[in-house]
Amino acid sequence: MLAPEGRKTTHYYPFPDNKGIGWDNWYRQLTPAGDVSIGNTTWRENADAAAIDHFIAMEVATGAVDTNRVYMSGWSNGAAMAYLYALNRPGIAAVAVYSAPDPFGAFDDPCEQRPVVGAAADNTRIQIFNPSIPTMHVHNSCDTAGICPNSEQLTSELLAAGVSIEDVILDDHGNRVNACDTTCGSNPNAGFVLLSNPIGSMLGMVNHAQWPKPWTLKMFDFFRKHPLKAQ
Repeated sequence: MLAPEGRKTTHYYPFPDNKGIGWDNWYRQLTPAGDVSIGNTTWRENADAAAIDHFIAMEVATGAVDTNRVYMSGWSNGAAMAYLYALNRPGIAAVAVYSAPDPFGAFDDPCEQRPVVGAAADNTRIQIFNPSIPTMHVHNSCDTAGICPNSEQLTSELLAAGVSIEDVILDDHGNRVNACDTTCGSNPNAGFVLLSNPIGSMLGMVNHAQWPKPWTLKMFDFFRKHPLKAQ
């Protein structure tokens, strides 16, 4: 099991996650081939993705890894990075995460992009390189910064790109429900609504800070059912 951390740096991300340890998932150059040159400009590979590449390669080199069973998971910003990385690495068999904001567009991201299969027609789209990956996303109906509707936006984007997703929404008691709690926010781009909805915002933060323990084994079972060869 690898547990890498994001770099302690300044991120192009809204407060309070704009500084400190975190994942730079708004820089989406995750082409498996590495750096990409267009004209006279070279777009470097996402440094966090390159680090994950490195550490996975180190473990695989030991000969102790079943390369048909390399999976990704994460929580919050880590969940967004796990999603983004797994969608761009054909060697990742499946991804199951908790409470991920949409890595293709959330909060005040000025360059939202829609994931697509094949070459992107323009800058509003971005190619993903592992669209056949099975995915599971567990999140709260009332979540911090109103990210439940943003998570549902991600679900719609992935389904439109042909990516399979098991979308699991939990209420405040951990029961599975069919929709977001709109009292905690209805903006598909999410956003902090502490002043306009303090009760919903506080409840969302409490829910977000707790890992859904009853779903841990279900996530592992999801991985067990989806080795790479099964795709």
